[in-house]
Amino acid sequence: MYLHRILSRVHHYHPSIEGDGNPGGGGDAAGGNEGGAGGAAAGNESTALTPGAEAGAETTETGSWREDWRESLAGGDEAALRQLKRFASPENFAKSYRELQKRLTTGAPALTEDATPEEIAAYDKQIGVPDKPEGYKLSFPQEMGATEADTATLAAFQEHMKAAHVPPSAAKAAFDFYMKRMQETRAEFGSAAQEANLNSIAELRGEWKGREFTRNTGLAKEFLGKHFEGSEDALEQVLNARLPNGVSIGNYAPFVKGIVAMARAYADDEALIGGDGAGGGKSIADEIADLVKKSATTKLSKSEDARLDELYAARLRAEERGQRAA
Repeated sequence: MYLHRILSRVHHYHPSIEGDGNPGGGGDAAGGNEGGAGGAAAGNESTALTPGAEAGAETTETGSWREDWRESLAGGDEAALRQLKRFASPENFAKSYRELQKRLTTGAPALTEDATPEEIAAYDKQIGVPDKPEGYKLSFPQEMGATEADTATLAAFQEHMKAAHVPPSAAKAAFDFYMKRMQETRAEFGSAAQEANLNSIAELRGEWKGREFTRNTGLAKEFLGKHFEGSEDALEQVLNARLPNGVSIGNYAPFVKGIVAMARAYADDEALIGGDGAGGGKSIADEIADLVKKSATTKLSKSEDARLDELYAARLRAEERGQRAA
């Protein structure tokens, strides 16, 4: 680190002894004694810190600093020199460095595996962890239309954050990322699901032409309504549930075909013939009466003739069943 290099030079330049400044502890600078010579031999750079001092010269009792100590420490780095000019003396600089080191190395103590409840509570309080999971105050935006499953997931997420002693800022950052990805995924899934539903419905319409589609889907709904053990709302939820490909169960072609097959097996002619929508919701008897009345004054179209034949056949089957039952 740059600060380590600066501090090492500060320590190197600062006079480290009091008295005559000689490692040997002996004579004065003027005498050029052996101790003074030894100090000079250790390097002229140390004596150069004293203004006007020469090699082997005695330092003052308290020591002093050369006026260009900032430039010397900066070593030609203009940015470093501008920072050093903020300090009145090398002592101020060294003190500031020590405070910086203290701030860097002093933080929230790490929890140990055997931490007591009191230690855990103190730790959570120090880093801002709320007392309860709800204290994170995370929520989905209203326009997102969060489901019950989303709400349950959020509650579990906050409980996990609390158990892991995660600060609120970190928990919110993680939640924001999750929510953004979830919204993107839903948008992509929604487009794909809509297309899959339309394709499934198109498959059913392709197999059941015209009124047959209306009749069969009506039979399926009626059959499910009679045999599903639950409320209409519960049935609606089941039919709207989505398969992995995004298609809702109520539109899934194989499922609908299976329900229609069971419904037709149990249905009578009234449901099979009268439930196709062609008669406007009328019974077989009423529809026959209307067509016969019309035929008395107007020639029926081919489709109306075919429909009348179909209705007569259905009424005949119903009468035969009634006779067998009797």
